[in-house]
Amino acid sequence: MTNSEIAEAPKARRMQMQWIIGIALVAMGLYMVIGGYFTGGSYFGKSSRTQGTVVQLQDDRPVVSYLVDGTPFQQTLNDHGPQFQVGQTIDLCFSQANPAGAQTCSDRNSSVYGATTGIGLIVVGLVLAGWVYVRRRLASRVQRQGGA
Repeated sequence: MTNSEIAEAPKARRMQMQWIIGIALVAMGLYMVIGGYFTGGSYFGKSSRTQGTVVQLQDDRPVVSYLVDGTPFQQTLNDHGPQFQVGQTIDLCFSQANPAGAQTCSDRNSSVYGATTGIGLIVVGLVLAGWVYVRRRLASRVQRQGGA
């Protein structure tokens, strides 16, 4: 094995690791975009809205009471924090198929941010994987021309 071949081995491993990282970023980005669409885009796009009133706080999470077509519901929301107070009015989104499963309409922002971050990861992953691919092609071409 020559000195140049010994020097090339770590470089090839680095390029392989960059390729793997690029593909992993694309996969994570796709997961976030698809998840953001299904939790936010499809649910909130088809959901109905109503007003709910915080009736109590349970472990820092609001318990809201609301009406859907005259039927009363009570739901403990997944949100938590000091911004909620008993008597506060909150916008709620719910599915007509399951009006008892209301969520705050602000949950949509989380899914939009997740999908946007996912798009960013896809772009970075594709750029990284493409860069490694181009470097490999160029190295292969240089090697063929040098060996001829």
